[in-house]
Amino acid sequence: MAGQLPLSSLLTLMGAYREEPDYTMLSNLISVSSKVARIVADADNTLLDNIKIFFINLFQYSAEHMVMAHDIKTINRLHSDVDVGASIKSLESGPYGNVTGV
Repeated sequence: MAGQLPLSSLLTLMGAYREEPDYTMLSNLISVSSKVARIVADADNTLLDNIKIFFINLFQYSAEHMVMAHDIKTINRLHSDVDVGASIKSLESGPYGNVTGV
């Protein structure tokens, strides 16, 4: 039994990394989560739903922050792609003529 700990200890340790932003760590947590889910499904299928809920809660924070970071990068990229000066000139000389004097 040396070197063995209960599953609850592993889940507690995994929970400590709930807000971990590092991709490599998240990737390892996902890998371990998958293995734990398979072991739980083999050992006691009635606990599988609870383990899945735990993992959803574990990764929800990271998933939400990854989406926000992606959205911010996309918005910044879109803003940098837009040539504001050219957009204003195209509006001024649009199909209705010079609208700046209105």
